[in-house]
Amino acid sequence: MNKPSLQVMNYIALVQSSVIAIDEVPAYLKADVEKWLAFFKNGKVGVEDNGLAN
Repeated sequence: MNKPSLQVMNYIALVQSSVIAIDEVPAYLKADVEKWLAFFKNGKVGVEDNGLAN
């Protein structure tokens, strides 16, 4: 997995701190921002769940 770009990280920080909503992220970055937000929240990319407790 590639690291997120600095621009993606900046938008992630803005969304996480409630400065902007995910809908305000530019369309060309939105998919990457959503992917990395999910990764930072869940520790994995995608919505797979192996059923193990954390």
